[in-house]
Amino acid sequence: MVVLSAGVGALLGWLTRRYGALPMPGRGTPPPEIRREYRHYAVGAVAIAGVVAVVMWSAGVPAAAVTAFVLVTGGLSLYQVRYERAAATVRERLA
Repeated sequence: MVVLSAGVGALLGWLTRRYGALPMPGRGTPPPEIRREYRHYAVGAVAIAGVVAVVMWSAGVPAAAVTAFVLVTGGLSLYQVRYERAAATVRERLA
């Protein structure tokens, strides 16, 4: 879990440096395209937590840690791509 947390922290730090700010769900009034990505992120996070819990109960903590690492890394990568696509759509619409 320490390695997973460090990896997620490193990724979030890199995203913040790359984009200048990390979008914070629940703050402000984002455009509809961005709000949709926030909803997908929340649903994905809950789904990942459920999968990790099932793996932990059925296969143990080491398997759950590996599962969490893989799913969280993949989920954040997918979120990054989807968020950038949504942000580009908003920029085009507002330009």
